[in-house]
Parts: sequence; C-alpha cells; structure tokens
Amino acid sequence: MQPKLLREKDLINRPAKADQPACTGLLNISKSTLWHWVKIGKLPQPIKLSERVTVWKSEDIEKFLAGVI
Repeated sequence: MQPKLLREKDLINRPAKADQPACTGLLNISKSTLWHWVKIGKLPQPIKLSERVTVWKSEDIEKFLAGVI
C-alpha cells in the first residue's frame, strides 16, 4: 500500500480567484511560510516526484500537526 501524498496546494491557503473560491489548507499558512518552515527544518523535507511536482507524506504532516515532529 502506497502512502497518501499531499501537494503544496493541500497545505497552504489560497486566495479567491475569479473562477475559484478561497481555500484554507491543512496548515493554514501561506506558500512563503511553508517553504520557510521547510528551509529551517520546522516541516519535514518534501519528496520531489518531478521537476514540477513536490509532495509530503500525509503521515509526516499528521505527526507535525500532532506535535511529534
């Protein structure tokens, strides 16, 4: 069984656009905060699936939210 993977768009807040409503991500943070937290080690390192696709294991994010990481 493969682990569930989360993309950046699942984790961050996104403002409303003309054709899409605003969306609150799991972490309720901005894109710049997400990458700052990765850089300083607050969030686990992502997995690079391709040049344009970066993901995190959902279990790593769940541990972070529970305060384990």
